[in-house]
Amino acid sequence: MKDPNNKHKLIVNPETGPIVKKIFELAKSGLTTFKISMILKNESVLKPRAQIIKDHGKYIMDNFVKYPYDWSNRTIYSMLTNMEYLGHLVSNKNRSKSFKDRTLINVDKTDWIIVKNTHEALIDEETFNIIQPMIAVKRKAVKETKVNQIFIGLLRCPKCQKTYHFPEPNQETVLAHLHVLHIENLVKSIARCIT
Repeated sequence: MKDPNNKHKLIVNPETGPIVKKIFELAKSGLTTFKISMILKNESVLKPRAQIIKDHGKYIMDNFVKYPYDWSNRTIYSMLTNMEYLGHLVSNKNRSKSFKDRTLINVDKTDWIIVKNTHEALIDEETFNIIQPMIAVKRKAVKETKVNQIFIGLLRCPKCQKTYHFPEPNQETVLAHLHVLHIENLVKSIARCIT
């Protein structure tokens, strides 16, 4: 949020700062954006637009007032990829096609203008960098499991590029043998590769 004493400076919002930190910690533990959104909904945490409505009375619409706790996967994803939580300001992310056509087009990440350490960081660089490859892959919907599925979509067959999956162990499977079961399934997947 903007500093009330200096509109050109950003400060940590004491009310929403801990929520942002929690979102990053949940993502770091291997949870998907969908599961994070469900946790926030169950804990009755206001989504960003509802928080603005509560604090400033702006953007009041029926859907936002009716469903103030319905976090979307896209909102979580955009928060997890936002470099401003590292204490950096990022600009030139998009531009208009021309002065006649104001349609915005995305600018390549190499052309972004990043000014580092302009304000207090909420998240450290290490946490941010750990999360990026985890959320970059498109993950399949996974049943609720007790085992964290942190490698979904990350391991690929070197020949055919299909993703490996690790099935949910049966209730009879002892956790000590879980690692062996996953290795065996990985070997079976490689053997089934047709290329």
